[in-house]
Amino acid sequence: MICDDAQIAEWNNQGLPSDRMSAENAAILVQSQRYPLMIDPQLQGINVSLGQGQEIIAEKAIETAAQQGHWVILQNIHLVARWLSSLEKKMEASLINVNPKYRLFLSAEPAELMGRVEDRNPYIIVAFQECERMNILMAELRRSLNELDLGLKGELTISSIMEDLMLCLYMDQVPEQWTKLAYPSLLGLQSWFGDLMLRLRFFNPQSLLTAIMQQTARKNEWPLDRMCLNCDVTKKFKEEFTSAPREGAYVNGLFMEGARWDMKMSTITDALNKELFPAMPVIYIKAVTQDKQETKNIYECPVYKIRLRGPTYVWTFNLKSKERDSKWTLAGVCLLLQT
Repeated sequence: MICDDAQIAEWNNQGLPSDRMSAENAAILVQSQRYPLMIDPQLQGINVSLGQGQEIIAEKAIETAAQQGHWVILQNIHLVARWLSSLEKKMEASLINVNPKYRLFLSAEPAELMGRVEDRNPYIIVAFQECERMNILMAELRRSLNELDLGLKGELTISSIMEDLMLCLYMDQVPEQWTKLAYPSLLGLQSWFGDLMLRLRFFNPQSLLTAIMQQTARKNEWPLDRMCLNCDVTKKFKEEFTSAPREGAYVNGLFMEGARWDMKMSTITDALNKELFPAMPVIYIKAVTQDKQETKNIYECPVYKIRLRGPTYVWTFNLKSKERDSKWTLAGVCLLLQT
């Protein structure tokens, strides 16, 4: 270590996590004359995962952080090589009248990992981003549980964070330090962990839908801003499919709230008694130009990650309906990724 215990104790009193990695990172930051290249293991700064059009968000984050003295972590720099020149100019501009507490960190995947993939199409990039976020979450699970184990053995002092973790484990609740890194969920700890092990949930489902449009636009040389998604609800479930579609993607695991899907009539219909969240068949999603999108007898059904609406909004799927769309709007009909 390049600092003493008294300095570390002072940092802990100011809110720095008590694990060794945080202390080492803090020591490096204090002792460095220029900005060091490192990561933020607790994700305490403004974290932007680049790719899928996140460059504008990253630029705004840099500008805000430079003025207010926040930290910014830009991940996946290797995915936006063409943007690096603009990033350099933005970094230089952010140093004018900069807040002394401002820090900017950059990270990239190891070259050997990306080198294994020859075709870096939008689907591959989304897969890398999802794997990265899953690895960050699993690393935090291991770190916090190992830290708690050492505390219970008497090798570490039990902190308030450890006590909160113990309470959550006892009460079957997902700890806040895990939910900050995970996808939204209303499940208890046991169900949440079982769901996590299935690896079925997307941290950022919008990225997959955007990738569908990007891939189709590149293949057909269509302008991306004139494209939209067409949603065709099939009459089959997951087990009946044996191969992927030529274009687009099959989406499984959605539930409808406020109504149900009639597979025989291929339309939205009233829900049955005591059936709160009927499962949807597999939905075939493909990208089309806006002039080819169906607009008649359609209900613009919002898609949410969980029952808590608003910030968990994902997309809008156009579903066939024989009733007026106002009926389903007043009923609050929507699709959910998780109940």
